[in-house]
Amino acid sequence: MVFWNGMLFLALSVLGIHSRLVRAIPEALKIGIQTGIGLFIAFIGLKNAGLVQANEATFVTLGAVNQPSVMLSIAGLLLTLALVRRQIPGAILIAIGVITLLGTMITMDGKAAITTLPMNVVGLPASPLPILGQLDLYYPFREGQTLTALPLILTFLFVDLFDSIGTLIGMSRRADLVDAQGQLPKLELERALVADSGATMAGACLGTFSDCHVLDRIDPRYSGSRQIMVGLLIYQGLQDLNWDELSDYFSAILAALLMPLTLSITHGIAAGFIFYCVMMLVSGSGRQVDWVVYLLGTLLILMFALQG
Repeated sequence: MVFWNGMLFLALSVLGIHSRLVRAIPEALKIGIQTGIGLFIAFIGLKNAGLVQANEATFVTLGAVNQPSVMLSIAGLLLTLALVRRQIPGAILIAIGVITLLGTMITMDGKAAITTLPMNVVGLPASPLPILGQLDLYYPFREGQTLTALPLILTFLFVDLFDSIGTLIGMSRRADLVDAQGQLPKLELERALVADSGATMAGACLGTFSDCHVLDRIDPRYSGSRQIMVGLLIYQGLQDLNWDELSDYFSAILAALLMPLTLSITHGIAAGFIFYCVMMLVSGSGRQVDWVVYLLGTLLILMFALQG
């Protein structure tokens, strides 16, 4: 089903439908998506660094900041801030290297070191042979399976579609790759979307899931401070939000807050789109909104219905 999701994703990308969806997104929602991804990454960084932890009563609470590993993460964050502030090239990578080295010298409870040295300098990854090419292409077309498979394929498609849109918008805006209207050049946008959909299909053939737009895959013990720093840098986009328009800032902030709180980029985008459409309609400004935005809002409501 992941493969067929990728096929539909590729078709939308090649036909230019996907890029049309991206270009129709209002500027306020693009800012909300960018800042939401920043909060999302920063929150994961705080958790990986041990600065926050789960709590049954309050959902989240301060971590054990007196633990050596957490103190090392705090030191890593301070070092990263100092290096970035001085505009030193490779600041974040330098901080990771320094903290990783220090971790080999500091022990946890007088036992093993925080950073465990690898057994080998290089090594082969796990063999993909047990799951390589094991996808069942005909499953959705078998008798009695279509009604079960179709909602799942569409759910995968919606999640993949909006996760890729969110990541693409957030990263391109922070990297200053957009034009004066906040849009990516059409050719580059379509190439990125085709590459993403192609990777989804290739991943299915290799036996993996469809999340090809990876934000972070470094060992969390070493990357917490880096994730916090990167997340906060991306969060800077909030300064461009129009605070004089309720529909703009409410939908943008709602989208941004729900991404880390639900641990889902898609759910944050969905809430922002749906509330934006409703608020524009009830305020009498519905004609100012591109019909594609209403289509996206409807698709997102359908996604929730399929998940429910």
